[in-house]
Amino acid sequence: MPMACRYHKRAGLMAAAQDGELILLDPSSGSYWGLNSTGAEIWALLDQLSSPSEIVQHLSQRVDIEPSSLHIVVESYLAELGKQGLVSRSPE
Repeated sequence: MPMACRYHKRAGLMAAAQDGELILLDPSSGSYWGLNSTGAEIWALLDQLSSPSEIVQHLSQRVDIEPSSLHIVVESYLAELGKQGLVSRSPE
């Protein structure tokens, strides 16, 4: 069983909604990323819910995906955000 963890947004990023997406900008480097509507929702949830299980519980109330499958999707997405340096992961 994987160790429980929490994800935290990287400080200093700017965010703006545009055409149904969320654009993240790192003003220090000029780098930017576009998140689709689901990615934007996960990003917003990180303000209140920082564990993948909490995010899955919230999303499963509005999407028709098995919670186990949704958990895999959320974990993969958060891991990708981590690879991009947008979030950090810490033990729960």
